[in-house]
Amino acid sequence: MQKSDGDYAGNCEHRATAVSHTPTSGAEIHECGNGDDSHLSIAQRQYRIPLPAVQKYMSAVMATIVTYEASVWAGKAKQVKPRQDLNSAQRGVLVRLTGAYRTTSTDALQVIAGTLPMDLEVLKNASAYWLRKGETDRIEELLQVRPDSKTAIHERVLELWQERWAS
Repeated sequence: MQKSDGDYAGNCEHRATAVSHTPTSGAEIHECGNGDDSHLSIAQRQYRIPLPAVQKYMSAVMATIVTYEASVWAGKAKQVKPRQDLNSAQRGVLVRLTGAYRTTSTDALQVIAGTLPMDLEVLKNASAYWLRKGETDRIEELLQVRPDSKTAIHERVLELWQERWAS
């Protein structure tokens, strides 16, 4: 909808042709930004993907791919460079799925998405593998405890994540 003098009137229905209907004033931009789906991520807004589905993707697809054969190389995930590489790979996916700004920290993205940092996911999966094999000494190398169940492993991994936030 155009005013008689040719200025944009702030009608957000024409967002499909953004070049010709770009809002020019701060009020018009604010009005367009507060639509029904302005709080949703890009994945949720464009493809109608609910946040639980984003979490399932991260745990089912991304974690499965990254943690393949984790029991072999999980010890390296505790080192700084591999940890940075794992979290960097996770970051790219999280930015796209959550619709967050690029400047959002990786830690914040992981909390928003409700997913473990990828290096801790590797430790968790490797520990679960060694628990099935009955080799608790390998778990102790990774987690500094001897858990007796998958629940105990998960709790220990959450403790490690909390320790990072506390320090």
